Amino acid sequence: MEDSFSNCLYYTESFQTDPTEDILGRLNMNYERMARERPDAYLRGSWAGSLNAMKMVVPDGVPVAMEYIFPVGNERVDYLVIGKKDVVIVETKGWRTYRQVDRFVAETDLGPQPVPCYQSSNYLYKFRNFHTASQSFNFRDVVFMYHTTDGNDCTIYYEPRDFSAVMEPILKEKGSRKEADLILNGRFSVSSTLIDFITKHRQEIMSDPLKAFSVVGYGLSGDQVKVLSSVLETLKSGRKAIFLIRGKMGSGKTLVALNIILEATRLGYFGLISYRNNRLINTMRRAVPAQIRPLIRFYSTGPLRNNGIGEPGFRVEDLWKPLDFIVFDEAQRMSESVIDLSMTRSRVGIYFYDENQILVGGESGTRENFLKYAAKNGAEIHELTLDSVFRNIGGERYSAFVENLIGNASPEVPEGYDFRIFGHMEEMIHALEVIQQKSKVALVASFTESDGRKEKLRFRNPDISWLMDETTEYPQYWIEGRDALKKCASVYGAQGFEADYAGVIWGKDLIWRNDSWTMDPGAVMDNVGGRNSLRSVALRDPARGLSLLKNRYRIMLTRGIVGTFVFVEDQRTLEHLMEIVNAGVNST
Repeated sequence: MEDSFSNCLYYTESFQTDPTEDILGRLNMNYERMARERPDAYLRGSWAGSLNAMKMVVPDGVPVAMEYIFPVGNERVDYLVIGKKDVVIVETKGWRTYRQVDRFVAETDLGPQPVPCYQSSNYLYKFRNFHTASQSFNFRDVVFMYHTTDGNDCTIYYEPRDFSAVMEPILKEKGSRKEADLILNGRFSVSSTLIDFITKHRQEIMSDPLKAFSVVGYGLSGDQVKVLSSVLETLKSGRKAIFLIRGKMGSGKTLVALNIILEATRLGYFGLISYRNNRLINTMRRAVPAQIRPLIRFYSTGPLRNNGIGEPGFRVEDLWKPLDFIVFDEAQRMSESVIDLSMTRSRVGIYFYDENQILVGGESGTRENFLKYAAKNGAEIHELTLDSVFRNIGGERYSAFVENLIGNASPEVPEGYDFRIFGHMEEMIHALEVIQQKSKVALVASFTESDGRKEKLRFRNPDISWLMDETTEYPQYWIEGRDALKKCASVYGAQGFEADYAGVIWGKDLIWRNDSWTMDPGAVMDNVGGRNSLRSVALRDPARGLSLLKNRYRIMLTRGIVGTFVFVEDQRTLEHLMEIVNAGVNST
């Protein structure tokens, strides 16, 4: 009996003879260590049921990993059975009843659950696309439903004798600890950002968006699938509804929003997807299929134009047919008046938001406000949550690291995430130049030193200028990587975007003094929003200003998928960050 790999809850090469009670004990112990809570009765029962079924199939001498943990999100593979050249990904289900509702969700005795074939194929394509051993092994996926029967578009086995056939190649050439090391100690390397994928696969996306996203490793998680299915079911029913979907940074809100507009459009519904960020809108319009571009709109444009979806100047009657739904991404940036009016524009409204990404004083996209205006609108209300972090390697652990970094706790960088601190800009740029040879990089900077209007340079020697033109420069920067280390984005130009590695310029606005974080309003150059700008709020209400400023650093520090490099301009802040970040960080 062995369980020496940190990314699975149990590993063994004597699966058949290991006592079931001992395996269950190890699973319970390792789950508590990982999740810091006890497994619930359902999870314990599923382990016991699947062990009894799998012991009829897998003989001794074959490496088996149970509950393999992906490095991002909270997804876990039930079983990996490892041969010399083949790896079988097994999704086990002990449901007593099963009725498939749609392509993504099934009704079971445990309530709505993701369709297991969709789950297993997601796992398969993550291994095939991103795992470092993908060229050395043939990965296959199967579903083992040992208490019920059903049919679907993947390989499902119901009886142990049938399932044994898929194990034959592994039984002929059994794996060993060597092969297990390659699989379980291998890493996942995300080969493209979401924007890159959309740009390269426009036609596949239009024909079958769910499959197109899945086969390149961007399949939806269980929670994400439930959001999509619930929206589509409501559209089909004809009911009037408001969806409030809360998700932290990196939880896949934009991915789910895009799947909703694409899949609903494919099914014949008419809807829009909307943002406030003109930089993101221009980039998305350049990336998506031509058929979708007219459906990308502003929900707010400001008092000069006043024709966003949530503003009085927007004319629903000018659209070519009645609206079935509207998706509002980054909805935390809405004002109360925009929330109120936007909820009257279509039968179904879908709001994705994160209160920790509110940037200026007038943004009021909070749960409290959404519920208030949804109740006024008289629609049924669905509240859903996307808790898992998928953007950054390390997932939840990296999210916790960022929270501790800008809090007062000791941060611990998750294994596999490349986080470095620099005291000299030229050293950070040189490190990113090395990375840039193989990976996509980007620079994001605090809104200090220059306002980006009169003074275009954010940093001198080496000269780094602000991205300016929202129509051309931002799409070229985030899609093509043009001038990636000569220009930088502010937080407004970084929200909604990502790169393999992000270089962050930590300004003199958020500084460490007297054993706590404080804000220097004099360093803030951001006057966007007038009276509601960060600079104005900081002078009027320092506590509120500090909260908004920390939101900006949350965003900037989570743009890097694989790594984040930070250049710190304030010396005392630099010393503090280098002191508290533990040995897991490669400090320079």
